[in-house]
Amino acid sequence: MELSLSPDAVRAVDPVPELLQILNQVPGLPQHKERLFTILAELMTNAIDHGLLGLDSSLKHSPEGFDAYYRERDARLAELRDGQVRIALTHVPLHRGSQLTIRIEDSGPGFDFTRPNTDLAMNDTGAGRGIALISSLCQKINFHGKGNCVEVVYVLEPAA
Repeated sequence: MELSLSPDAVRAVDPVPELLQILNQVPGLPQHKERLFTILAELMTNAIDHGLLGLDSSLKHSPEGFDAYYRERDARLAELRDGQVRIALTHVPLHRGSQLTIRIEDSGPGFDFTRPNTDLAMNDTGAGRGIALISSLCQKINFHGKGNCVEVVYVLEPAA
């Protein structure tokens, strides 16, 4: 499945619940919905907040910063006129279980994905945990292009 979101669509709808509803129709995926929600939500947030809107997560290092971050997010989202987020989901049955590949690409400038990720256990701030969290849930995470495209592979093991 492939989907492209324009600025109007990004403002109007959160695609994560809709995508989960579709994925819940695939045998074996419903018991993974919490993990899939986390993965999709993190990927979409990164694509929109950092890719399209150019927000800096360092604002979220204090309680006051969270408020400032979300006020700035709302303002930039209201002004967004260009750009898009493309989502591709590919589900492939395997001999045992299946594999879900999620690819999300934004039209933003990207980021330096070669920097080391912050270890989840070592990060006690309110920001910078998304990639480490996704990495802990997925079997693979790869960045493409200038860092504005991420592809993750989530393997679903069969129920015991």
